[in-house]
Amino acid sequence: MKNTKVIIIFLLVLTLTACKSDRVRTADHLSPLIIESHYNKDVNTSRLSKKEKRLFNDFLESQEINNKVVNISEAVGFSEESYESGDNTPGIYKEGDSYYIKYTDLDWETVDDDFKSHIVLNHKGTLIFRSQFPVLYSETKDKLMYRYRYYNKVLYDEYIDYYYKSIGDDSGLIIRYHNNKNGTIKSINLIYQELFFYKNDNVKKEKSVAGKALLYTVVGIIITAVVIVVFIKLTH
Repeated sequence: MKNTKVIIIFLLVLTLTACKSDRVRTADHLSPLIIESHYNKDVNTSRLSKKEKRLFNDFLESQEINNKVVNISEAVGFSEESYESGDNTPGIYKEGDSYYIKYTDLDWETVDDDFKSHIVLNHKGTLIFRSQFPVLYSETKDKLMYRYRYYNKVLYDEYIDYYYKSIGDDSGLIIRYHNNKNGTIKSINLIYQELFFYKNDNVKKEKSVAGKALLYTVVGIIITAVVIVVFIKLTH
């Protein structure tokens, strides 16, 4: 009985230690495929685990034109000086602390070689351009601006950001992985930057999180070693 308890504790420690890096490992596997899906409709997912394939397929489905949703709170900027007396743009809704609108509820007008849509939220107005909210593959496959090279990643408690720079112009892309309460990835969002921007203070944050991850790993190893010693003493 004692041996069984020790083995259970040992397995639990290993599981908890592994979970610390699970979301990063998954995001590392998915990010190159998400970048490739901008110009390749048949991305090879044979090396992904079942869970990773499910996440990737859910992501691709969410990017289809009839499913695509714009996270206004996350990806749209409003000027603090702007004020509009009208109501919110029809179709805007709130979930939790964020505001969203379906892609198909946006009214696009032609402007030069792009399209623009005017939206109003809580009496603040702004223009958004379709080049910053493209439909994956159908609107990205033939444009060099949607070819990216990896720049960096930043780990936060609630999400992970993967930064990419365009090889076609000065724009950028952030792949954001949102976490569940248990620390696993629940959803993926694309934030296209008109001009690539990477905050310097993110480097400090990344080092801080990396330091914590290292600390957790060391503690996990120590605890595992102690469990093994106890197990040996109890079984001999």
